[in-house]
Amino acid sequence: MMRVWIGVGIFLGVFIIAFAIFALRTTEGPAPAPDTASSEAAITNVKVTDAYVSKTGLHAIRGTATVPDACTPLSATTSISAASSTVIRVDLSAESGTGVCLELPTEVSFSVTSSAPKDDSVEVYANGALSATAP
Repeated sequence: MMRVWIGVGIFLGVFIIAFAIFALRTTEGPAPAPDTASSEAAITNVKVTDAYVSKTGLHAIRGTATVPDACTPLSATTSISAASSTVIRVDLSAESGTGVCLELPTEVSFSVTSSAPKDDSVEVYANGALSATAP
């Protein structure tokens, strides 16, 4: 019978110590609020192809880029470069997604069109930095 009381005493001692540690931990103060502000996400491994359609005079620019996770949306816009009228500039931007998402680099595709002469080249900028070119 004495062994049972020793076992109960050990169990209660461990229980009281664990409870004290838990109680002290919860009194450390509130957890910091999650950062909800969007920021630019890293865009890497940009690949681009340009197909000129002579009937319509459009460049169909397609490509892929790697973003940090599947929840990060990628957007692409085109413009004719002010410095050189023979360059089609494609700007890629990605904003960090909100919520919970598996942080696994994901390849996403993009597609844009631009009206320009056939011989114009394509430069792709990811978050403002030159990432790829296509003849």
